Amino acid sequence: MKTADERLGRPPVDLLWILAHPDDETFGSAGTMAWAAERGLRTAYVCATRGEAGTIRDSEVATQETLGAVREQELRTAMSLVGMGELRMLGFRDSGMENTPDNDDPRALIQQPEEAILAHFVGHIRDLRPDTVLTFGPDGIYGHPDHIFVGRLASRAVELAADPAYL
Repeated sequence: MKTADERLGRPPVDLLWILAHPDDETFGSAGTMAWAAERGLRTAYVCATRGEAGTIRDSEVATQETLGAVREQELRTAMSLVGMGELRMLGFRDSGMENTPDNDDPRALIQQPEEAILAHFVGHIRDLRPDTVLTFGPDGIYGHPDHIFVGRLASRAVELAADPAYL
């Protein structure tokens, strides 16, 4: 019997990042992303939100209404600079920092049913068939609720993607 790689061919990507917001890759993985691109590794990034609950430091750059679009464009530019092979935006709403009103917004990522997020992640993992998935650890780096949520569900999605009985 043939293995999955023999049936499906080489996995489409070597490295897949699943992170929460535009900028999560820059402060944590941009150097690794550039390193991978320089070595010809195939890369992809699934970003769960557009980062619309982030802090606006310069009102000439963004307003609360435009922040998600601005951060998405910044992410697209950054990924171009580091040679990211593919960027997939899920478009969920940023939940904001811990214990802020944004946490309670019904559109917030952390308010979404876990099964719905898992289905998205599993679908992307199955489509991209990565050799390696990179995401947040249990503490989400500094306790951000979206980081913790994405890290936990992305880790679970890796297991579920390998289970043919799931979905």
